Amino acid sequence: MPGRINDAYSPGHTPTGRFHEFLTKLLPDINQDELHRNILAVDNELNRLSAEEEEVLASRERLAQAARAIGKVTPLKRSRRA
Repeated sequence: MPGRINDAYSPGHTPTGRFHEFLTKLLPDINQDELHRNILAVDNELNRLSAEEEEVLASRERLAQAARAIGKVTPLKRSRRA
């Protein structure tokens, strides 16, 4: 079955694989397909959140660069009208 946890992770050799083995030993009667789906769903959500965090950090860096660039520009003096 494509997409199963064992296709993506080598049990015991990755954090997700070790977590899968731990849950299987802890809950021997657990439905393996459901376990695979849930672990993959959590892993996918963590990957999504990690990507979002990287985007936020990149945006913050761009804003900081823009702020530094603005700080280097001398503001124009307004002419005074009498």
